[in-house]
Amino acid sequence: MNKWNGNLSKAIFLLLCLILSLTGCQSSTIQKASPKTQSKQSSSVQNVHFKPTLSTESVRIANKVKGVENSVAVVLDQDISVALKVTGLDRFRLKNIKKEVHQQINKGISGPYTIHITTDKKLYKSLETLHQELNKGSKSPDHYKKHFKKINEDMHG
Repeated sequence: MNKWNGNLSKAIFLLLCLILSLTGCQSSTIQKASPKTQSKQSSSVQNVHFKPTLSTESVRIANKVKGVENSVAVVLDQDISVALKVTGLDRFRLKNIKKEVHQQINKGISGPYTIHITTDKKLYKSLETLHQELNKGSKSPDHYKKHFKKINEDMHG
């Protein structure tokens, strides 16, 4: 009888953990309090405060979340924008996957950043293109800012 109570306790504990992991913050943007240091950038990209190391770290964090096949991230000024590639049956869990990625990035990166998450395929491609352009540093700072702002606006409606 004692063994049965132990298994039942474990099952209840696992069920509670599952429920707690699926619930949480509904917001897709969060502000953080402490500043983060910048990395070195090329001169044309420096004007828009592109942070390639934070972009790479955001991708690393997002790719660890179950269901995320691939991701791309751009960190400009105080905004972190992440596009996720989710396929197959995991597409039924988009809301939960986005929420978990948001929480993990929020925990993993300190600073006063606003986090934007999308699973839209068109926005994924746009963010990927912007990331490549920023790495090359071939366009004007205004181009980057306009493109980034447009992507973030499209993410929210």
